[in-house]
Amino acid sequence: MVALGLHRAARGISIALSTYNHLNFNFGYTYQAGALIADDVPAPIPLDRDGDFRSSSTPGHSLPHAWLENTRGRYSINELVGRGRFLLIAGEHGQAWCTAARKLAARLGISLDALTIDVHDGDRFDFRCEWLKQREFGPAGAVLVRPDHFIAWRAMGEGDDPDAVLAAALKRILALV
Repeated sequence: MVALGLHRAARGISIALSTYNHLNFNFGYTYQAGALIADDVPAPIPLDRDGDFRSSSTPGHSLPHAWLENTRGRYSINELVGRGRFLLIAGEHGQAWCTAARKLAARLGISLDALTIDVHDGDRFDFRCEWLKQREFGPAGAVLVRPDHFIAWRAMGEGDDPDAVLAAALKRILALV
């Protein structure tokens, strides 16, 4: 009788996890259209085979959580976003995207911060490689994060002309075209 009760409880928990995953409910919402530019890379399935939420840097998804560190301690990457400002996060070799973002912010008069995250020496320090494991773009790539913490655009690498590419993306996202 106890075994039957345990089996029923385990089955109930399994059903609950597959129909209501707390993290997927809170963080798994995805925009398919709007102030974003989709890329050609398919997003991973948001729930793995164990029912655990898996984040993505695909445009339309919420910025994946990662712990970063500085001299004062550990903080969430999400603390860098918000306050009415866009944020461009580049890989360790993505300085060209940061330079382009800073020039565009000044030229267009928009609130846009830009930084690199690296394991060794970026603008922000990813000591445990948490961001590196989730970012889904190369060392010279970048993501543009909206003030609401959703990814608006992603570049897998540096590309030929970061200034022109980022300008076109921002103008489209902000409906300035």
